[in-house]
Amino acid sequence: MILIPARDEANAIAKVITDARRIYQAPIVVIDDGSQDDTAGIAAAAGALVLRLPLHLGAWGAMQTGLRYAHRQGWDLALTLDADGQHDPAEILGPDNAPAHPLLTVILCHHKLRFTAPYVMRQYCDGTWQMGA
Repeated sequence: MILIPARDEANAIAKVITDARRIYQAPIVVIDDGSQDDTAGIAAAAGALVLRLPLHLGAWGAMQTGLRYAHRQGWDLALTLDADGQHDPAEILGPDNAPAHPLLTVILCHHKLRFTAPYVMRQYCDGTWQMGA
């Protein structure tokens, strides 16, 4: 499942969804974090399922909402994208080539322009974390 937390990203969200849909064969969920613009409507029109938060929870609150939703829907893996388009979905580790681990819950990727290697952080159900390339 592709999770995109968003707040006031009406100008960018459609392209992010379109680009992600071209790369990944997974549902796209936008978590609208109390947007004052038409982010939710544009995301829905672009084909995403939109979860609207009744108040602004911040990026991490929106992310937690999306992760809980993915878990309740039976997804073992969730890929997150920023709603402003700073991540190119084609350059991010995705569900098709993710490291296999039966207890994998979260994958976080750093933008390649900010780091010299694409690090993957794994959180296991026992609460431990592992970081590697």
